[in-house]
Amino acid sequence: GKDHGLGPKLITALKFSNCWGKDGEGSECYLAAGAADGSITIFLVDFALKIEATLEGGGMYAKFSKFKGHSGAVRQLDFSKDISLSSGSLQPEYLQSNCSSFELRFWDLSGKKEMRASDKAIRRTHWSTLTCPLGWATMGIPAKDSAELPPVDMAPTTDHNMHDLLVTTDQDGGLALSRFPCLAGFRHRTYQGHSGMLSSVRFTFGGQYVVSVSDADLAVFQWRRHLPVDPRVEHLLAPRQSKLAQAAAHLLRQEAVGEFSTLKPFAETIKQFRTVGFDGVTPEDAKHATIKSDLLLQHVHGCKGNSVPNTAKYTSSGAAVFAAAAVLVVQGDVQQETLFQGHEDEILCVAVHKATDLVATGEAGAEGMICVWDCSDDARKKNLKAATAVLNVHKADESEADRSKIHREGISALAFSQDQGAQHLVSVGNDQDNIICVWDWRRGVALATIAGDKNRILCAACNPFDAEVEDEGLLMGSLVTCGENHVTFWTVEQVDLMPGDDETRPRRAARLVGQKGVLLGKGVQQTALSIAFKEDPDSPLEGCVLVGNQDGSIYIWNRRDGCWRLDNVVPDVHLGPVLCIASATLAGMAVLTTSGCDGMLRIWDRKSFSGENRHKVREFDVTNATRHCVATSRWGKIAVSSLDCTEVKNQLRFLVGTTSNELFEIYLDDLKPETSPTATVMVQGHSSGSATGLAVHPRQDIYVTVGSDGYLRAWDCESRSAVLVHQLVGADGALQAGTCVDVCPADVGENVNEVAVGLSNGQVVVLRFGNRGEHVETVASWEGRASKKAGRPVTSLKFSPDGGSLAVGGSGGGLDVLNAQEEYKWVAEAKGHAGAVTHMDWSEDGEYLQSNDAALRVLFWRKFRPSFRLQDKPIVLSKHRWQSFTCTLGWPTMGVFQPGREGHGVNSVDRASDKSVMLLADVSGNVALTAYPTLHRDVARKEYHAHSSPLASARFSASGRYALSLGEADLCVMQWKVSKVEEEAEEVFVDEAGTPRLDGEGGG
Repeated sequence: GKDHGLGPKLITALKFSNCWGKDGEGSECYLAAGAADGSITIFLVDFALKIEATLEGGGMYAKFSKFKGHSGAVRQLDFSKDISLSSGSLQPEYLQSNCSSFELRFWDLSGKKEMRASDKAIRRTHWSTLTCPLGWATMGIPAKDSAELPPVDMAPTTDHNMHDLLVTTDQDGGLALSRFPCLAGFRHRTYQGHSGMLSSVRFTFGGQYVVSVSDADLAVFQWRRHLPVDPRVEHLLAPRQSKLAQAAAHLLRQEAVGEFSTLKPFAETIKQFRTVGFDGVTPEDAKHATIKSDLLLQHVHGCKGNSVPNTAKYTSSGAAVFAAAAVLVVQGDVQQETLFQGHEDEILCVAVHKATDLVATGEAGAEGMICVWDCSDDARKKNLKAATAVLNVHKADESEADRSKIHREGISALAFSQDQGAQHLVSVGNDQDNIICVWDWRRGVALATIAGDKNRILCAACNPFDAEVEDEGLLMGSLVTCGENHVTFWTVEQVDLMPGDDETRPRRAARLVGQKGVLLGKGVQQTALSIAFKEDPDSPLEGCVLVGNQDGSIYIWNRRDGCWRLDNVVPDVHLGPVLCIASATLAGMAVLTTSGCDGMLRIWDRKSFSGENRHKVREFDVTNATRHCVATSRWGKIAVSSLDCTEVKNQLRFLVGTTSNELFEIYLDDLKPETSPTATVMVQGHSSGSATGLAVHPRQDIYVTVGSDGYLRAWDCESRSAVLVHQLVGADGALQAGTCVDVCPADVGENVNEVAVGLSNGQVVVLRFGNRGEHVETVASWEGRASKKAGRPVTSLKFSPDGGSLAVGGSGGGLDVLNAQEEYKWVAEAKGHAGAVTHMDWSEDGEYLQSNDAALRVLFWRKFRPSFRLQDKPIVLSKHRWQSFTCTLGWPTMGVFQPGREGHGVNSVDRASDKSVMLLADVSGNVALTAYPTLHRDVARKEYHAHSSPLASARFSASGRYALSLGEADLCVMQWKVSKVEEEAEEVFVDEAGTPRLDGEGGG
């Protein structure tokens, strides 16, 4: 100390500046030493000189200057950020310091003098570090009024997009994290751990960790920093539970607590028709009831986009593959599509092997399975719809009685190995351990399993560069998984070879070995959302791994010396989460296509994609490119959740799925900037919440649906397309959720439709539009009556056969009738329901109305102009014929419910116009055909499964050639073709008197 001019003084603060030097050598820096007497000594350090065992004058450390001015011990020191000098070197120009007397001073290093805080040069200076707690940028730190100077540090600047952060301490000794600059009134997050006040806090290089030290407990804590989950991707990390399993569990809970009471209010009403029949059908007719129809799934409207990303892919021939509810759809043309049905629950993930056109799908639920399909053009032409393989997720080496499951809650991600034959398949479980499994899928054997991570894994991909394994110790090429604070690289090691049942095909055993990526201070841990691969000139057999992140950046990982390291950060690829990355060769150029929550589709030169040295070939806004499509005519910004690209007949095609459950195909003739994109909508459906209402046109094969997304949609059965997408707006101008809908049967004009929509705020809106969705206008609006029930959601709507009256059922049990011929003026109220009105039907003459409610009541009403009166003797209506039969509770539907669950489990029924068959929609996701009437549960039933949630409704079209079903939570609208078949008559269970018997009415 004496040799360097410090003297025998207590050193209280030390700070190195950044390094600088001529020709970028970076061999020189400053060292500032603050002393207890308030002095600061500056040393010039030259690392190019030989490091000597003892520091002697004239060695590496040479005294540069000395400053005096503080009245207390110097506590903190900070150098300014690099300043460019005329010599071409970079070195700091200023120093700031704090002392124990709460003084802030500034020093000019080149002029070797003190500066004033008011000097312009100081006000414009950026600081390389910020550890001084006294200053404008730290005015809002929580411990600013403490007796001692609180420790503080600013997150270092890195080459990726990071939030500016400040770490300090609070009044209670906790670690406090706040924004930088931290001004008065700013909020901060506090983390407890130390038992006393902190004496120092520092970010590590790269800002990934924070280290804290306390004088009181003498402990050193290391804190790991990660970016909080972006709200736009939080739903992706939520558990993906089976909606069908939830519905089944809800019924079991209701049954357990006795909600399925033995008292069934509807039973007494229905019994009156036991000997005389109903709706022109007698008990004798019921004896010979048969199912003379069959259903074939023909088209699906909707796809998975809002909750499951990257489920839409291209095959090698350019056909689009995507998941919709429990169906895999392969679509080359809207009229030439293949629907693969084999799953029992929602498809959560899709993987495509481009070389073979094999497609793997994984479903949700405890019984979730994996199916592999041949989606090649040849297989589709041969109409081969059966799964090539179905993988059992149970462990094969355990008995049937106690076997456990590899994937206990379904499958969340799949990836084929990238060898030419796609020999292996990788699956990731939807459970809390995110189990990873490698399959020999052709044999149905699980070769290796391992717990992936406690954090949610969102994506898995196999490396194409090392796909053809030459190392005898490896079973297949490497793979990558990413998710919430998770990027892991896996190898599949072959541990032994054991002969199987077929000696010519040995059974291979393997194990998965994982290695977490090392950030090396270049990035920060965050949620990773997408994976792609690119060439690596330094490692051609392994390539680079590209991972899209929630902060809009893409990390480029390389393997060096056996370790996967973050080699480069490409910042600001998108404004927000990068949900999609696709690698392809388009127009002879190797490209990467990226997109995400900002709705921009960007095309990059793959070879030059590295850090700041990136070449953007094209970009366009998906919202603008699809503006003309009916699906987006009224929406705001589109967020992209799925992306793939291909080239077909010299045309560049981009398959774009959105978070609004739409699927677009965008076309480019070339990659020139002046070429404008064109687009078509391939698939659309309701975007969020639940789908609630379905109604058919009485004379045309057109139908309408509504949902809680606030849109009315009209569909054409013949063209299998949407003809109208219209916002539902209440009287206050705000978007309102639709709850129910009906189509007016009256002729209001040539090719003009009139539709009534019930809203969640209790209003009814009546719209008119043309057959092709043109000339939409609101012709009437009813805001409900001023009563205690006003404002409650409308739950049911039904036009009379002549279209002159509209019955409106509410969630509070109210039933009102509007006069459609007088601008939907209120004319009558029907009182008697004890719960929400769920279904209604008019008689053919329009004089009677029957209704169901949530309290399991069946009521009949007679029209006494202008009022409606309760029909206390329903037996007099036995000979009346009804325009429709959609009430789930009634004499014709006595046998559609499970034992003990009468009134529950069936959400919708619809009678065919010829009264030969009924269409059912239940909570198990099934569409079913049963005879009309169905008086006992033993009557045969045909069930068809394609939905992945309870159904909201199902209806026959006007011509009877189609059946339509609406999934409540899967948001899919499905169109079924109705065909006539001949079947033998089914015997119906009857009592001794020869009449069908309601369960519980005596007998054995």
